[in-house]
Amino acid sequence: MPLVPPPQGEDEPATPGTDSAVTQRLLELSGDERPEEATTLIARQMGLTTVGPLSPFTDLEVLSLSHNLLTSLAGCDLSRLVSLNVSFNRIASLGPLSSCQRLTHLFASNNQIACLAPLVSCPLLVAVSLYRNELTSLDNALSSLSRLANLAELDLGSNPCSAGQEEYVRHRTLHKLRRLSVLDGDTVTPFDHELVAGDEPSLAAPRASRLFRDPFLDSNPILMQYLAEAEASRAHACGSASAEPSGEATPHSDTKGVSSVLTLRRPMVERLRLTAATMEAASQAGTDAAQLASQPMFTSGDDAPDKSAETHRVRSLLLSVQQLTLERDEARAGRSRAVAEAAAAATELEMLKREHQQLRSLLDQAPAITILSTSPTEPG
Repeated sequence: MPLVPPPQGEDEPATPGTDSAVTQRLLELSGDERPEEATTLIARQMGLTTVGPLSPFTDLEVLSLSHNLLTSLAGCDLSRLVSLNVSFNRIASLGPLSSCQRLTHLFASNNQIACLAPLVSCPLLVAVSLYRNELTSLDNALSSLSRLANLAELDLGSNPCSAGQEEYVRHRTLHKLRRLSVLDGDTVTPFDHELVAGDEPSLAAPRASRLFRDPFLDSNPILMQYLAEAEASRAHACGSASAEPSGEATPHSDTKGVSSVLTLRRPMVERLRLTAATMEAASQAGTDAAQLASQPMFTSGDDAPDKSAETHRVRSLLLSVQQLTLERDEARAGRSRAVAEAAAAATELEMLKREHQQLRSLLDQAPAITILSTSPTEPG
């Protein structure tokens, strides 16, 4: 029969009779005769404020308590659980789950959870959903989750630790949890793994021989070629302008030179040039490396997540350019093959035309051959 949620908003503690009545209703939902025989229980939207009525259900493996008024999971034995759904409640602590050694799936979105340390005691966890909770420290959350060797699906979206820096959080999470196949509802692709390849940014002082903290950017041939061409064009433009006598320089020629330089300079190139000049000046002046390392160009991802997000986007663009370059080269190779095949077909056609002309000449020179054909006799 349909279950009517109990009245909400009453602050009086539940009496044993009330717990017994709720337990009976839960038993009816399970479809079993006795609570200890039930292995699956779906108790959504029942207005539950405590898990006390679940204490007789000692063998539960699948339990759904979503859309209730729970503030804690303490009060019953959940050690046999394999799948638990407590989304849309008011739970602030996952402490009671430390005894759930068999738990593989946990759905706890839309709660008030701020600490994931208890999940370390659940080594079999495969899927964890913590969407819209109170996680404020990404490092603490990833530190706990990284100890779950089987974790493949994770949702940390809409937590305070990811507000306004979703790309950075995704980058850090995938870098820390390399086994993930689904993150925040999106499938993790090989391209995502390419983006987070390499070491995590650290606070170590930068080396003057590198332009970027990221080895991928520092050795990318497309980016290096672009920077080299831009710098060569800038030097050529400046050299052409300086070659003119200073007394004969015209406003038109000077404007043209400046325009060409500004056209060739991209913001990133200009930033690199300024950074290189700063490094060179600091080297000549004997500036301490620690002071130089404090500049925005060399700050770590922990202190400047927006810079890591920029690096993430640059890496994405460069990988896209590389992929497009490969596709362009393949298309050019296919076009070259098609041109070669067309040329071979034209040559073969020309040879066939010549053979046809030679055959006609031979037929014209040969003696006429009369072919006699007998017509069928008519019936007499």
